Amino acid sequence: MENNDVNDVLVYRLGAGCDLADVAEGNIYQGKVQGFANFGMFVQLNDRIKGLVHKSNMKGDHKERDSILVRVRQIRPNGNIDLEEWRSRCTRYRTWNGNPRQSGSRTSPHEWGRL
Repeated sequence: MENNDVNDVLVYRLGAGCDLADVAEGNIYQGKVQGFANFGMFVQLNDRIKGLVHKSNMKGDHKERDSILVRVRQIRPNGNIDLEEWRSRCTRYRTWNGNPRQSGSRTSPHEWGRL
């Protein structure tokens, strides 16, 4: 299904084999809330990769294991990932499963979802 509507957004869901090299600044990812600290919340992008949403970049209240959409603000030289919670007025998003480095491939798996 192809749709070029400006209200459609690409959201990456990292596969189990993905690592930090598969994460790109500016991209939006589906993650899971892993835990909280007084300065923000930790979000797991897959079993190997997690980042921090600073409390100033949180848009709502969450609990552990909540699914959340985040945008990568910065990947620091030490590998820490700065995230911000992402919300949009768009009505649909396209989820990319697996390895984002293969996103140019027409055969890569994807699905449409609703926000």
